[in-house]
Amino acid sequence: MERYWPHLFMFSNLLLTLLPSSSSSSSSLSIASSGSSSLLQQPPQPKCREDERSALLEFKQSFRYPIDSYYSYGLEVKLEPWKLDSWKPDGGHGNCCIWDGVECDAKSGHVIGLDLCCTGLHASINSSSSLFRLVHLRTLNLAYTNFDQSPIPFAIGNLTGLTYLNLSACELSGQIPKWILGLTNLSSLDLSLNSKLELMRPSLGDLLRSLTNLEELDLTWVNISSSLIDFPTNLSSLSSLTLRDCGLHGHVPGSLFTLPNLQVLNLDDNSLSGHMPEFHWSSRLKSLFLVENDFSGELPASIGNLTQLIELDLSFNRLQGPIPIFADGTQLTTLFLPFNQLTGCLPSSLGNLFQIQSLQLSYNHLTGQIPPQLSNLSHLVSLDLSFNMLSGLVQLDTLLELSNLMVLVLDFNNLSVITKSNITASRHSTGLAQLNLASCNLHSFPRVLLKLEKLSILDLSSNKIHGEVPMWFQDVARENLMYLNLSCNSLTGFSGNLAALRWKKLIHLDLRFNMMRGPLPLPLESIVMYHASNNRLSGVIPSLLCSRRFIQVLNLAKNNFTGVIPECFGNLTKTLSILSLHNNNLHSGIPRLPDKNCSLRMLDLNNNQLEGPLPRSLASCAALEFLNFGDNAIEDTFPSWLGAITTLMVLILRSNRFHGAMVEPTDNCEFPALQIIDLSRNNFKGRLPAKYFQCWKSMRVSNVEEGEYIGEYMDSPTALGYVPDTYDYYMTIMNKGMEMEYAKILDYFQVIDFSSNNFSGEIPMSTANLTGLRLLNFSNNILSGPIPSFLGNLMNLEALDLSKNRLSGEIPQQLTQLTFLEFFNVSGNNLSGLIPQAPTPSTPNQKERDRDASTIIEWKAVVMGYVGGFVIAAVIGHKIITENPDTRSASSLFHARWSIPKELQVTISSAA
Repeated sequence: MERYWPHLFMFSNLLLTLLPSSSSSSSSLSIASSGSSSLLQQPPQPKCREDERSALLEFKQSFRYPIDSYYSYGLEVKLEPWKLDSWKPDGGHGNCCIWDGVECDAKSGHVIGLDLCCTGLHASINSSSSLFRLVHLRTLNLAYTNFDQSPIPFAIGNLTGLTYLNLSACELSGQIPKWILGLTNLSSLDLSLNSKLELMRPSLGDLLRSLTNLEELDLTWVNISSSLIDFPTNLSSLSSLTLRDCGLHGHVPGSLFTLPNLQVLNLDDNSLSGHMPEFHWSSRLKSLFLVENDFSGELPASIGNLTQLIELDLSFNRLQGPIPIFADGTQLTTLFLPFNQLTGCLPSSLGNLFQIQSLQLSYNHLTGQIPPQLSNLSHLVSLDLSFNMLSGLVQLDTLLELSNLMVLVLDFNNLSVITKSNITASRHSTGLAQLNLASCNLHSFPRVLLKLEKLSILDLSSNKIHGEVPMWFQDVARENLMYLNLSCNSLTGFSGNLAALRWKKLIHLDLRFNMMRGPLPLPLESIVMYHASNNRLSGVIPSLLCSRRFIQVLNLAKNNFTGVIPECFGNLTKTLSILSLHNNNLHSGIPRLPDKNCSLRMLDLNNNQLEGPLPRSLASCAALEFLNFGDNAIEDTFPSWLGAITTLMVLILRSNRFHGAMVEPTDNCEFPALQIIDLSRNNFKGRLPAKYFQCWKSMRVSNVEEGEYIGEYMDSPTALGYVPDTYDYYMTIMNKGMEMEYAKILDYFQVIDFSSNNFSGEIPMSTANLTGLRLLNFSNNILSGPIPSFLGNLMNLEALDLSKNRLSGEIPQQLTQLTFLEFFNVSGNNLSGLIPQAPTPSTPNQKERDRDASTIIEWKAVVMGYVGGFVIAAVIGHKIITENPDTRSASSLFHARWSIPKELQVTISSAA
């Protein structure tokens, strides 16, 4: 099991230090004297068979150079290729039985065991391999051998004497062969960490019914893709079953949990459902892992009586009801129940878990107070109760007296954390490495923090702390603090007149959403991620930031910074992934970037006073995803030279002085990943770019089911591992006639806004390819010709604005197919004829009526002026800043809304 590998490696290394060296183990120990009548020596080693020695040498020669390390589940496995150094024709005087990893039968000399785990050898394998001539093998361990996507050879069936077979992490592929079913002596089978292996024919049920002596089975990552409906119930020998991330689905039979000798069951990361069964008190179960499945219902009370249970992890399910009452004598060391729907209070019986080391109950609906009995858990290392509805006072000093506590997380409850005023009044843990007290009703910085010298992570965000950060606070874990979050308070700055903050190892600092004034607080050179947006900071951006050579995220948006962007920021982009300076008062030009080694993924300079052209060196930032230069005074032509960046998803140039035509790409398609482009309020002219619309492949699909946000997801390394960090991309666009802020952008949101320019000609047919579009705005240009019927293909459109152009003719009936349309504006054109109306089904049943209510447009009008024009509108979504002045008139302050009768003929033309 991967979560214990670090401990196993540590333990094995300890054992190695206590054992005699390998050089002495291969020689006999003798004590002789002239009068000795006895001789003490090791038993003689068996002599290996020549044919098997030859087979071993041939097997070694089939491999290529080994690799040095292997990564799995985030764990680096150190490999040991030196194991084969002793495999030589004359090694051990030709006796292969004393080669590393080889075991021979004491009487016959046949090779019965082969352990080449972690040697990192690399070669393909098939049934002609000399390995399969070792037909007397009982144990075979080739874990972490790279077989280069070879299938498991059918000749594996020759090794009928095998009791132990480990082919974990061997880069095997294909269907597990039926010949494995003939290895009926197997008691342990490990085929885990081979993500391209399949077990379908034969099935999992076939395997278990044939290998009746199995005690341990691990098929982690093997593609089984089936239910457990045919799972055998008579597996009396099975003690350990691991089927992690195997594509399993459907209901889990309760009998699986109650197999008579089962001690370890791991079904993590599947799509399994069901209820937890009642357990008998005599169950031998020690470890139960069901993470990221779909189990529901209540936890059975009997689970609290499993005295042999050591580890229980049911995270990321839909379990409901209360936490069971745990009986005295429970041996649990790990209890993980986060990301469920548990309710009720924390039972005082948690205080009976005297062996507990890690208790995680976050992201549930637990209420009530934290029971004082938790302070009795002397072995507790990690306690996480965050994101519940717990209430009451928490005496922080009491919890800190737990001598082994390293992690304490109480974020986002209804708790009020208090501390004693005298910090020397009690014994405080000096080993605490992580303390999360976000949203804990703190009004000031607890002085008890001064005792926590080994803190690596400290989160005091979303509290009620106001005023200056006191000088003494910078002495908190001054030598060790790596992650500090003070966001969402009412802080006004740091006291003292320091050139830089004091924390020597600080890599992540978050000061967002405070009231900080004055110059920017400067962290030391170790900083990697720095968030200081949404404050009142002023002055110039200090060029000293350029000496922070590890920085990856710099977010200074929504402040009052003035002056220019320091020229040295161009060199900073060699490390920077995120640079956000939007909504400040910066002026002058944009610094030149390096011609190579640019790491930028996101650059947001929106809403400043920047001038001049875009730096052409931006084209060297091959990983760019988001560019926002909107609301400045930049004067340039369309940056087609950015088109080769295959990762660019968002390009916003609105409200600048861009001009000229959008020159069509001549050879390769440009901007293939683009899904949001806003060129509004510039001076672009010429025809709409038909070839670009053909190139923008990402606008042809709609990934509604994904529902992720566009942004950067990275980890901050700390002494406890990695703390997840996200940066959500931000933008302001016109949506449904309103200017809206998007603090987060859904990955399926697709926008084209070319409004308020001088584009001319007809709407090109290639627009019909962009079927993933949500918003399309060509308003306030000089487009001509009819409204094309092929716009009816844009089935995901929520807003379509063609107003204030020179379009003529009728509104096409095909637009009634746009069943998600909430805003439609064609006012200020030369349109005429009937307004299309979607047909109503003649005799719908209830199911059809429910469907039609959500899919058929009800065409409605909003009065926009005394004469001329109409708009179909419904505004939903994000923060509204201002209403688009181009869609308003004197009489539009009163918005009447009514259904348009089908027979009503309306002339749609420009208002006089």
